[in-house]
Amino acid sequence: MLSLLLAVTLAAASPKVASPEWNVVDVKPELARFYADNLAQALRQAGLEVMTAQDISTLLSAERQRQLTGCAAEKSCLAELANALGCDATLTVSLARLDGGFRGLLKVLSSRDGHVLSAVKVDARSERELLDALDRAAPELARPLLAPRRGSEPAPSARRGWWLPSLLGVAGLGGGAAMFVLAGTRYGQLVDATSLGDARLVSGQGLTFQTAAWVSTSVGAAALLAGLGLLVFGEPEAPVAVSLTGNGVVFSGAW
Repeated sequence: MLSLLLAVTLAAASPKVASPEWNVVDVKPELARFYADNLAQALRQAGLEVMTAQDISTLLSAERQRQLTGCAAEKSCLAELANALGCDATLTVSLARLDGGFRGLLKVLSSRDGHVLSAVKVDARSERELLDALDRAAPELARPLLAPRRGSEPAPSARRGWWLPSLLGVAGLGGGAAMFVLAGTRYGQLVDATSLGDARLVSGQGLTFQTAAWVSTSVGAAALLAGLGLLVFGEPEAPVAVSLTGNGVVFSGAW
């Protein structure tokens, strides 16, 4: 029971992303924080759990933050930051004001090895356009964390195996029909019986074939109905895709 509860808890966990402070050029810090909070909210709506810079500051000591953010190898340190926070990935954002507009580069880095999972470039002519562009970028950034990993197998479909009980059902009905024919043949031989013993023997064989016919027909009909039920009411092919993240198992797909 405990293992089942643990599996359900892991399956329900959303991928977690750390979002440290943005690298900005000619953008006011308070404006950058506003954009960061809005992007974090858009990522949450896309299905991720996001730890903002304020959350990170609360959980990590100032010295630990200095050690992590001051690394020479950016990717390895960002991966270490994500691992320290129990996150699957780190979101990095570089934003600059250029010629009256904005240009930003958004990247999601894996906490395992620091490689880029997704990257989106945004351009905007105004602060309002930048806000809309960040909202549109959120699903693209989140997609690799929510999609199944390459090589993961989809969960089996109930509809996929409809043919097996249907085939058994047809075989059962066919066998029952054959048994009924044999039972009728035996009962027809009663008129040719030359003695009471022969009549009882033929009658017993007919009764045996008749009983087997009813059993085979009943089982065959039930199996055929089960197969048709799976075909009509079963889930579509590969309804759920399963992938592993740092926080557990993620299910996605058509339910």
